Amino acid sequence: LEAEGLYDVADLRVGAFSRGMAQRLAIARACIHDPSIILLDEPFTGLDRRAADRLAERLDGLRGQSRALVLITHDLRLAAELADRVDALVRGKVAFHASGAEITLAHLEASVLGPATTGGCAP
Repeated sequence: LEAEGLYDVADLRVGAFSRGMAQRLAIARACIHDPSIILLDEPFTGLDRRAADRLAERLDGLRGQSRALVLITHDLRLAAELADRVDALVRGKVAFHASGAEITLAHLEASVLGPATTGGCAP
């Protein structure tokens, strides 16, 4: 709880937690048994910018502990910023695969969103 900044609210009911606090608690629970792989399904959904930035920092710290983080997200910017490797699916097929310096937001968006449409909507 201390690592997630939740020590001071340890006596509160989880139902009283904000979305960001609940996400941090979920990360703490996921780390209890020191797993080598952590699966995160849309962890940034519903977080304000400050909470999202804090979560991104925490995930970066976990990655630095030689853990594999599998992140499912619709936020292409976050994927490009956080990932060491990206496999992006479109309609169930891999539309983009890259690792390291090959991962750029521009390439990811072009592969996933395709050419810009008149209405600005993705296919």
